Amino acid sequence: MSIVVRARLVGLVGNSTPLRTRWVRAAIRGVLLAVLGLPLGMPASAVDYYDTVIHGGTIVDGTGGAPFVGAVAIRDQQIVAIGDLPPHQAREAIDASGLHVSPGFIDLHSHADYAMRSNPLMPNLLQQGITSILAGNCGSSPDNIADALAFIAGTGTGPNMGFLIGHNTVRRQVLGEQDASANPETLAAMAQLTAQAMTEGAFGLSTGLKYVPGVYASTEEVVALAQVAAQYRGFYATHLRDEGANLLPALNEAIGIGEASGLPVHISHHKAIGTAAWGASEQSLRLIDSARERGLDVTADQYPYTASSTSFEILFPAWSLAGGQTELLKRLAVPEQRARIKAELMHAIETDRGGGDPSRIQVAHFKPDPTLNGKTFRHILEQRGMPANIEQAAELAIELQAAGGGQAIYHAIHEQDVRRIMRHPQVSIATDTGAIHYGRGNPHPRGYGTFPRVLGYYQRSEGLMSLPEAIRKMTALPAARLGLVNRGQLLAGYAADLVIFDAETVAD
Repeated sequence: MSIVVRARLVGLVGNSTPLRTRWVRAAIRGVLLAVLGLPLGMPASAVDYYDTVIHGGTIVDGTGGAPFVGAVAIRDQQIVAIGDLPPHQAREAIDASGLHVSPGFIDLHSHADYAMRSNPLMPNLLQQGITSILAGNCGSSPDNIADALAFIAGTGTGPNMGFLIGHNTVRRQVLGEQDASANPETLAAMAQLTAQAMTEGAFGLSTGLKYVPGVYASTEEVVALAQVAAQYRGFYATHLRDEGANLLPALNEAIGIGEASGLPVHISHHKAIGTAAWGASEQSLRLIDSARERGLDVTADQYPYTASSTSFEILFPAWSLAGGQTELLKRLAVPEQRARIKAELMHAIETDRGGGDPSRIQVAHFKPDPTLNGKTFRHILEQRGMPANIEQAAELAIELQAAGGGQAIYHAIHEQDVRRIMRHPQVSIATDTGAIHYGRGNPHPRGYGTFPRVLGYYQRSEGLMSLPEAIRKMTALPAARLGLVNRGQLLAGYAADLVIFDAETVAD
């Protein structure tokens, strides 16, 4: 499907609203229309009552309610009226007949902050209909939230952007990448950095407890920092300590952190990865429901694929990564430690991200040798004339990481878990992706197709949910998680962040 993005680039407004309702209105603040061949424009002589009227379309307002045919009127980049509105009462009329009109999609789990300075337009996100993103996830965020917001104010970005403050980012500033416990002094320093970020406009605290250095943090450390975020009415978003065989204990830890700190909890990219975890989503969703019944505000997000994507480091034991790449190389040079690392790698490939088969690990981006991009570990080993088994896959992982590391796609999630999680009413749709530079590497398709895939495959083709429910999971539900009061629904007074799409053809 050819999607035309129509954007109006504007500056920012002042950040004077309460913290839970703050949203940086960067770049595309106003109408973003993702359309397929829409006729645009009206004669200059048209009555100047509205700036734009979108008429003839079927409105899906984000609430989950029944769609209805009507018009949306926009003035000064706000929705001012919805209903039976004459198109001639606007400078510009857009005929959306046969198409659907919805709020702009809100991506709760973005890593676009990594490349926002080098790729600020973020076309891979805009072309999915995404008009707002929350960055700073999985424990990694800009060191300085105020500086990141200043960049957006000065340069602008494609979607609106908000940020979480990352626990890994904070911990790294105080303790580096060492396997060390926080003492009262270092914990106080981390708390101060967290408080500073919250006052600067962060929406909450994120953790990546599977990654260095967050993996070395105790639950008590996270609770202490979550309590700081709670003072500013933020929320706690977490890449769980484990999403595989220990998914349920890790989820219980996250829920416990929320209960101990009095903070809403959001489970990032909820999944059950690795053969040992397949089917565990049935129990994990029951844990979420149970916590909600007790009064804890727990939500989650998900991308609609049976593969994850992250660095090669995810396969390595945490102890081997302490101190960074230099220390890992030193450990690999010691035969006894190398043998232990290899054994633990084999276990991870057998039961966790590796999915028990070297063909399930696919190189996404390997800078030292780009010819490997897109190839699976099985393919690489077979090309070298080596056995494509778990042991050789572990050796290959060591080789690639020792050469500088890179990104991989891990095909180790069961389709039934994807579907079960997607149907849950408290699960939003999210990309878990960045601002991708087109043509670099072999990125996970979620970077281009997340929202269209839900609409085209899971909703239209598979009937997993109704269209209004799918749109709710992309708009009003994530807006509620963020505490936004002017986005996520089509209502008078809301920002005119809109998507127009063909429900019969939209696809990834």
